[in-house]
Formats: sequence, structure tokens, C-alpha cells
Amino acid sequence: MTTPTQDRNVTAIKGAYEAAAAGDFHVMLDLWHDDITISTWTLHGGNQRILTKADALGAFGVVAKLDAVRDEVVQAIPIGEDIVSTVNKVHRKFGDIELTTEIGVLFRFKDGKIYRMSEVCPADFEEFWDATGLEE
Repeated sequence: MTTPTQDRNVTAIKGAYEAAAAGDFHVMLDLWHDDITISTWTLHGGNQRILTKADALGAFGVVAKLDAVRDEVVQAIPIGEDIVSTVNKVHRKFGDIELTTEIGVLFRFKDGKIYRMSEVCPADFEEFWDATGLEE
């Protein structure tokens, strides 16, 4: 049994990804807290880095160079009242290089917004980005 807060957080995350898949990225961006930090992957080498909201918005430029991008929440599990863990199916395509895989994402909410976010990606995701040769 989940609480109303847990249901609201899960629904918000799923809705943001669904809207992004339909081309409306504002739903996700509006869900981000002004002070969000995001632990995410580097383009090459598989390292983690911490981004602010401004850093993350700037990093979207390299993603925009791809021929296809799609992220879908396939599983979402609330942890307590303010954390949601998801498994996301992601699709990326750049020229003849194509990948569909799953990543793990943790979200922490504060004041109804995503305050902390952490992405963990498998080796094939890193290999995709290495193969593209793209740089930020």
C-alpha cells in the first residue's frame, strides 16, 4: 500500500517522461527544483559527475545531436515518502549506431520537486557514447 505522497511522486515522474517522449520537455524541467543536483554519466570513460540545473540544461546540447532519443519508465518504486527508484528503458540512435537498454535512476523530492537525481548506466550505454565520438 502506497501513500498519497508516494503516488503523487511516482505519477509526476512517469508523466514527465511521457511528456518528454511526446516532445514536451517543459514538464520534466518544471519538476526540477531550482537547487537540483544530478549525479550522471560522462560522455566517455563511464565516470560519474555532479551537475547543477544550469549544467544539465547545457548538457542537453549533445543529446540534441542524436537522431533518436526515447526514455520510458518501466518500473517505479517509492522508497519512503520522498524517494522514487525507477528502471528506465532508453533508446539512443546516432547514424548507424543504435542502442536500447535499461538504466537505473533515483529521485529525491523536496517541496514537490525533484531535488536530487542519480543515474546509473550499464556498460553498453557507455559503449554507445564512446562509439558516437560526440563531445559536449
